Amino acid sequence: QINRDGGSAALTLGASQDFRLYHDANGPTIFSDNNNQGLKLQIKELNLTEYTGATTKLKIDSSYRILKGLTTARGNFANNTSGVEYGVQIEGTSAIDAGLSIIRNSNDANDGGIVLGKTRATSNGGNTVVQAGDDLGNITFAGSDGTTLQFGAEIFAEVQSGVGNDDLPTDLIFKTNGGSTSTAERLRIRSDGAMSAKRSAGASLELLRNTATTGTTDVLGQVIFGSSNWDSSTAAIISYQDGAKDKGALTFHTQAAIGPGIQERLRITSDGGMRLQKSDGNGNFTISRNASVTTTDQPIGVLDFASNTAHTVQARVMGKTLGTSNVGGDLVVETRANGGSLDERLRSQGWT
Repeated sequence: QINRDGGSAALTLGASQDFRLYHDANGPTIFSDNNNQGLKLQIKELNLTEYTGATTKLKIDSSYRILKGLTTARGNFANNTSGVEYGVQIEGTSAIDAGLSIIRNSNDANDGGIVLGKTRATSNGGNTVVQAGDDLGNITFAGSDGTTLQFGAEIFAEVQSGVGNDDLPTDLIFKTNGGSTSTAERLRIRSDGAMSAKRSAGASLELLRNTATTGTTDVLGQVIFGSSNWDSSTAAIISYQDGAKDKGALTFHTQAAIGPGIQERLRITSDGGMRLQKSDGNGNFTISRNASVTTTDQPIGVLDFASNTAHTVQARVMGKTLGTSNVGGDLVVETRANGGSLDERLRSQGWT
């Protein structure tokens, strides 16, 4: 059944006016209602609403912005001084309404994903090559300060020198906001895999055990060095609890052969003591001058004994050259008299 509602200039289909075509201030409109469920489509601005038309579920506005949960695009981002709104916006009052899910279903190891890209073309569909310093894309984490959405953290991909056919060296940069209106670089993973950290007060790396210790020698943190094509662990620096929960020791481990794995070689205890150890022989400690000697009696290694907060040297053991041939040396012991200076007390000469 086709009816024309002269009062509202609407064309209706069906005895219950299940489908209507009409025109109002917002442009031509298609309205469909089936048992209190349907949609409303306006041509000037695309508005998808529930059957009453009171709440817009999805909107494409006159500037072709896609809005979910909004009827007017948001533009109050802190770095957006011109107030230009982003082209796709999703908002909601729950994780379900404000979330985005991308899932691939296939019987293989492949996945879905998000691609953020950049060219230097001046029109859509172009492919002009990028240059060093160009940002390929970024992910921004923002929070409202009561007026605008300030940027709290960002992840950038930045092109580096060497762009060529099938070659795009790129760094990954992590930025955080230290308490201002902008973010600053804190961590960079370089295109060759190296990493660097930045901080105005000096960069730092914290390794924290996320559970309470239960013993007196629990591992607190470790840095492991290895090779993926040989053995995953060839050297390590490990921190252990050193007795009480507020004490820690630092140990250095190396691997002489793959069989026994890494072995402890040096330990710095919680009270500042040091221990050098070697399981398959005598421990040894070498002090070496990394250059040829040029004069007689030239120091080639020094071991100092000091005290007080200024670390004043009270005694010293030195290795000195016997000549300039790099094949002989003396061992010299110096001590400081009360209020005096360091003076030589004993010399074991290499030729005696």
